[in-house]
Amino acid sequence: MHCHASALRKADAWNCLRLPKTGRALCENAMKNKELKRLSRTELLELLLLERKRNNALEQELRKAREQLEDRTLRVECAGTLAEAAMNINMLFEAADAAAAQYLENIRHRSEAAEQEAAQLLEQTHRQCEAMLQQARREAVLAGAEAGMQAKPLPKDGTP
Repeated sequence: MHCHASALRKADAWNCLRLPKTGRALCENAMKNKELKRLSRTELLELLLLERKRNNALEQELRKAREQLEDRTLRVECAGTLAEAAMNINMLFEAADAAAAQYLENIRHRSEAAEQEAAQLLEQTHRQCEAMLQQARREAVLAGAEAGMQAKPLPKDGTP
C-alpha cells in the first residue's frame, strides 16, 4: 500500500506541475503543506529535476522575450534615430539653400555695382575724349593762326 500511496503522491505532484499557474499554485501549496513531507528522497529529487526543467524552459522563454523586447526597443530607437537624422538632413539642406541664396544675392549686388561702375567709367571716358578733342581743335586753330593761315575747325566726327 505504501508503494501505491507513493505512486499517487508522485502522480499528484506531476499533475500539479501541469496545471495552469493559479491551479498549480494552489496545488503546490497543498503539496507543500501535506504531501512533500511524505515523499521519499527519490521522489523529491524527481520533483526537483522536473522543477529544474520547468525553470530552464521559463528562463529560455524569458530570454526570448527579452531579445524580442530589445529588438523592438532597438527598432523604436532606430526609428527615432532615423527621424532625427532626416530632420537634421532637412535642416542641413535648408541651411545650404539659405547660404546659396545669400551667395547668389551677393553676386547679383556685386554684378550690379560692377555694371554701374563700368557705365560711370565709360561716361567719364567719353567726356574726357570729348574734352581732349575740343582741346585739340582749339590748339589746331591757334597753331594755324600763328602760322599765318587759318585752319578750319574739324567736324565733330573727326574727319578732315
